[in-house]
Amino acid sequence: MAEMRQKKDATSSTENQIVWHSETVTIGNEECKQYLLPLDKLYTKADGNSREMEENVEDSPMDNIFITLNEGAELEGIAYYTFYRRISRMTDIKVIEEDNPKGGKPIKKIPLSALSVVAIKRYRKKLEQKGNAKKERMKILGMRIDKSKPPWYVGYDYSAYKEQYPDKLQEAIRRYKYIEEKRQYSSNVQEAKKAIAYKYGVTVKSLERWENDVKKAESWAYLMEHETGKNYEFYKVMCLCRKPSKAKGNMWSLDPRVKVIIENELMKNVTNKMKDARIYKLVLKEANNQNLPVPSMATVHRYLSYIRKNYEQSLALKAKGKRYYDNKYGYKSVRDPESLMVNEVVMGDAHVLDFFVEYEGRAIRPILVAWLDVRSRCIVGWDIATSATANVIKSSLRHVALPKKNEPFEGVPQILFIDNGMEYTAHKLIGRNRKIRTKVDDEIDEVIDGFYYELGVQREKRALPYAAWHKAYIERFFSTVCEQFSKCINSYVGTLTTSKTDDKIDKDIKGMLERGELPHFIEAVIGFRNYLKEYHTNKHSGLRTEKLGKTPLQVYENAEIGTERYYRAAPPIGILDNYMLEVKEATVSPTGIKFMHNYYQCMELTPYINQKVKIRYDLTDLDRVKVRTLDNEVIGIAQKVKKIGFYAEDDEEMKPFIETSKKKKKQYRGAKDTMGFLSMTFEERQALLGAEAVPETLTGDISVQKVISIMNQQKEIKNKKIEETKAKEKQAQTDADNYYINKGADILDKLNIG
Repeated sequence: MAEMRQKKDATSSTENQIVWHSETVTIGNEECKQYLLPLDKLYTKADGNSREMEENVEDSPMDNIFITLNEGAELEGIAYYTFYRRISRMTDIKVIEEDNPKGGKPIKKIPLSALSVVAIKRYRKKLEQKGNAKKERMKILGMRIDKSKPPWYVGYDYSAYKEQYPDKLQEAIRRYKYIEEKRQYSSNVQEAKKAIAYKYGVTVKSLERWENDVKKAESWAYLMEHETGKNYEFYKVMCLCRKPSKAKGNMWSLDPRVKVIIENELMKNVTNKMKDARIYKLVLKEANNQNLPVPSMATVHRYLSYIRKNYEQSLALKAKGKRYYDNKYGYKSVRDPESLMVNEVVMGDAHVLDFFVEYEGRAIRPILVAWLDVRSRCIVGWDIATSATANVIKSSLRHVALPKKNEPFEGVPQILFIDNGMEYTAHKLIGRNRKIRTKVDDEIDEVIDGFYYELGVQREKRALPYAAWHKAYIERFFSTVCEQFSKCINSYVGTLTTSKTDDKIDKDIKGMLERGELPHFIEAVIGFRNYLKEYHTNKHSGLRTEKLGKTPLQVYENAEIGTERYYRAAPPIGILDNYMLEVKEATVSPTGIKFMHNYYQCMELTPYINQKVKIRYDLTDLDRVKVRTLDNEVIGIAQKVKKIGFYAEDDEEMKPFIETSKKKKKQYRGAKDTMGFLSMTFEERQALLGAEAVPETLTGDISVQKVISIMNQQKEIKNKKIEETKAKEKQAQTDADNYYINKGADILDKLNIG
């Protein structure tokens, strides 16, 4: 047949030449070609004795597909012995022999290319009827695979195996070369096996086992390629590798049902941190109840270790809950601080310092309240107190806004990013119920008058509860303070809030207090102020890519106002101090305003009896409160009054009763004057207030209180005139009396003389 192919005219037209389609596949470090060609184009003419090719082709790839004599006779449509005699006359075809699985003589197979064109077309049609040529190729290979029990290498990561076991992979590549060399022999197969086994120092049984493994791997490769459209030729090499002892967590000695028992017992007791020995006893008991094979303690321990390593997150979620899972494993995004302006977003939080100080004769851990500018990492405001309250937050934020001596930090931030704690979300600070997380809420209709917005902040944002990573920048600063400042204090006791007990330092704080070794509270404040100077001038690791500078102070000072720095001036000191006062609603009663077990009164409150007002007060000075209406109109300042007794024994004790009586009469006169004003006609009001003031009065622009004031002024003028008239009459009477007295004295003098 090869000679006939060589008789092909070299000058034949290239139009009739067949172009073989090939693809290159990599097996280990070796490259192999796989040829693809339609079966009906292999041959164009054939007879029973000889075969001629019209195409100028080399050895056909179809020579590698072999069929039995029975299959060939069936495809040719002739009797077996007729087909056998025809094949016997073909001396140029390659005949192979394979062992008969049922015993007896070896099975002879011939290449598919030995058939006629009609038989090849029948073969092709037979494949098309079955619907999948690749599965038929697996059947030709004689391999029947069970998809329910795939071998270990199916689905295994080839790259990971190559990286982890390079020596085993090289050994498998050498074995595959032995199989390829054996496949080159079509006759005397048994002698070829022995020769190859002797040549490479392996047994014949090993060579046969490897060949069967390769055939099975080829079948799986064809199947996976059909299902996924990808190349799986590396299966032919991996099937010759040694199985990893823990490939994909597969403990080969464990029954699948026992695995489930181990997993269930681990999940039941993961919260209690049960040891492996106890879990093994539970697994042993359950396995015996189900009549399952009992594994050894070592096997169970290895499988438990595998589960803990590969399912760490799920076990943590079961043992410690969602909060711990989100904190340690939850997916997080990275923020870009360079997209902000300086002083645009200021982040605030409180931190319990990790050392003790002496305060009023007792040992306490001071609390640092700090405000950090996210862009520059500068601490633009801070306060150290004995406890974190809303008033301390006010004081520290006041420090943020006001200018500072020898520091450039000033101005009201645009946005405050605050902690979710009660001290940061008090009603006096945000001006609404803390359950409403944002002020841009359609449900909010009331006026927002919290301290943040009175100060001039545009918006406040809150971190989610128990999500410290939302405030990562200031939490990182607190960590720096602990490392660079707190650990320099002799009373440092470690981070007591951590779960790591080895970080806690046991110190005799009570003894240090008695011996006077604890630093004073004021010393800690001064020390922290000096530390901030060092912090602001040192290079910051988070500013490596910052174009404005490498230290927090450089970034803040180099930021140009308007383009790279947000600036809004703080309110005047007087107004700001007024904002610092506490705000509370109170009801005015006939006895005044009752607040903090005290009573506050002033005459300006009398028109608002039984009405609600707002009071502003300072907890350090409760002698007076500032009173405003609910619409923030000023009413006056109410002074704290003393309670009077039930009776008076002297003039001094009688004074409070007299004062109360005067205020009562004054209040009565005011109510009576208002009643009279409301009863006046338009002309009477015009005569009283003036022609231009009457229309304003009618529209309500002039309050009744102002009218009362005018009427009181007129009464005072009238009373003053009456008093002046009475004084003149009294003076005239006095003068008359003096005249007559002097006249009588003169007469007596004359009589004495006479």
